[in-house]
Amino acid sequence: MYIEYCRDQKAADVENTTDYRLNAVAGKYRPTWLIRSSDWKTVPGKEAVNGYCALSYCWEQSGEIIRDEENGDEYKCIDKGRHRITELVKRRRGKRRYRRKPAVVKHVTFEKLLQKLCNDFQIEYLWYDKVCIPQEDKQARLREIRQMYRVYGDACYTVALVPEIKARHANDFKRYDPLFGIKARHLALAIMVSTAWWKRSWTLEEVLTSKRILVVGTNLNFWQHSLNSEIPTTIDNLSLWMLDLGGRHGDKRKSVNQALREAHFRTSSKQHDKIFALANVFPDMFNHMEISYSIEKKTMFNTFYQTIATNDLSTLCFGSPLEIDGRNSVPSAMDAHNLPSWTGVHGLHTIDNVVVATSLQSPHRITDSMQLHIVSKYLKIPVIQYEVPRTNEASSELLLTIDKVLARRRAGQSDHLTNAATDNNDALLMETRADMLHHSFCNATHYHQCRQITGTQRPKPLSLTENCEECIILPILFGCSAADHELHDAKLRTYTLGQYQHQYLFPVFKKCQSTGRYRAIGIFLENYSPVGEKFDPHVYLDQFVISSMSNDVQEFVIE
Repeated sequence: MYIEYCRDQKAADVENTTDYRLNAVAGKYRPTWLIRSSDWKTVPGKEAVNGYCALSYCWEQSGEIIRDEENGDEYKCIDKGRHRITELVKRRRGKRRYRRKPAVVKHVTFEKLLQKLCNDFQIEYLWYDKVCIPQEDKQARLREIRQMYRVYGDACYTVALVPEIKARHANDFKRYDPLFGIKARHLALAIMVSTAWWKRSWTLEEVLTSKRILVVGTNLNFWQHSLNSEIPTTIDNLSLWMLDLGGRHGDKRKSVNQALREAHFRTSSKQHDKIFALANVFPDMFNHMEISYSIEKKTMFNTFYQTIATNDLSTLCFGSPLEIDGRNSVPSAMDAHNLPSWTGVHGLHTIDNVVVATSLQSPHRITDSMQLHIVSKYLKIPVIQYEVPRTNEASSELLLTIDKVLARRRAGQSDHLTNAATDNNDALLMETRADMLHHSFCNATHYHQCRQITGTQRPKPLSLTENCEECIILPILFGCSAADHELHDAKLRTYTLGQYQHQYLFPVFKKCQSTGRYRAIGIFLENYSPVGEKFDPHVYLDQFVISSMSNDVQEFVIE
């Protein structure tokens, strides 16, 4: 595939970010090799004293992809110089009047296009995997792949090349947008999530490990940085949780569920790459994992999930992938791998950082047959399925309630909109559905009337991947931390991070009648705390176990 780059780029930013971009500070790490943009020579990384940028792009957009007959299943890219650089030029029409007219299209190679882009955005050094990672030396190649989290994490910023993004109308840069400040940015973000770049496993890793990003389309670009920064910015998927994953916490804490939320819906030309990309997001877990395409695919996937679940049970922190109206708009890309339910591949993981607290009789373990064994007390609860809204009016009513809940949360009011003693059950159910979506970014599918837990009539929501009438809750508590967002500039729609609100979720399991074993099927929202309240999931779990769980102990085999 060949792409087009227009040098007359328009920035879809609510304010001029050029100075911030040019003064972005790189980390201490330098890649082994970089490209010097002035002459497009490969030079040692240490030459880039003032930093470098890293390129994120889709390989198939760099030329024609053909099968490599010598290497069987391997593919290679042939660049015949058909990429296009366009530039608008001014032509005199009168004494003081000019009109803009497209210049003749210049056909170039992908690397020439990159060089021109670097010149336009004043990028002195660029890390570009095809050149900076040795392609023939397999050992050197794998060694460099292991360092990619550092390459993107310590770059001044990442340049994401997304040619599908285009400016359509000049007025879009002038029209106000209530979410993103200007209409052009809103449209660009809407296009971005449907592009090839957004759907790839490697580009997910590159974004999660980057601190700042410049997204460059055909004729439009926009800048974004993480909300973890003290600099105000607009709220979108990039700034909210993807960029600088875990960076909002002083100890750089990040939980597996955050990466799996997107990873299970990403694709790659080689199935192994899904694992290699994710392993780079959590280098401390996988520093001894062998990265080799010769390892059998099933072995690679099993080893990966065994490792993450042994280290972090937030793999169980997932809910239903369905929309409010029951549609599954984005199917999982992992269905073909026949993975167990506790990996969460059939659900949608929660978005916020999770602290896992457990009260098990012995450490959990995972067998070679991929069965998760947990010995613990338990709580058995009946659940009822919510009615799925069948009309647009019903969906709109639910969304309106969610907006009311969000407004109260932003105002620091964590109390309920409804009164359990006086309001009818329909009103209570509507609010609990809003609570689940607000606190987990997963839609509620079931509820529990919870008399045996709290003694009240207020239902509590569950988000499940399977229907059931009775389920099991184990003493594994997910303490989720979600930052409140403080409006910085109402006109520009920019925000900063505020105080944290905390949610308490439990994984939910369903017994399989045919085998007597269990399946992980979702999450139960037990409670949430007001903004700024002290957060200690271990203390909360101890109190919950004492007040709610039976003294019976059982071994649960989850498959």
